[in-house]
Amino acid sequence: MYEVDKKLCWSSIWGFPLNLPLNAILGPIVILPLALALIISTENKEYFIWIGYSALTSILGMFACIKLIPHLKEYTLKADIFGIDLNKPGEKANKPRIPEAVGIVSSIVFLIACT
Repeated sequence: MYEVDKKLCWSSIWGFPLNLPLNAILGPIVILPLALALIISTENKEYFIWIGYSALTSILGMFACIKLIPHLKEYTLKADIFGIDLNKPGEKANKPRIPEAVGIVSSIVFLIACT
């Protein structure tokens, strides 16, 4: 396995902004406007029902992708739908084959979730 040289990757001692994970930065950007709208809006709660439906559909789609991708990767390798990792050392014939199942599954789940 290849190791990342942290001195080369991070030029400062703090790393990515103050060593915060990305979801700690982006999470409040998504959650705070919804929470503020829920607190301020007392007249029309219908929008929040639709937001809840959308969140539930997204979560179900995520679980469907997690379950379906490992099953489909065997079929894509058999059908010669794969990529080759060009950054690995060695000859092209000896490089690992990476199945390209993610796009197929996620697009089908997205189309089903939209209907």
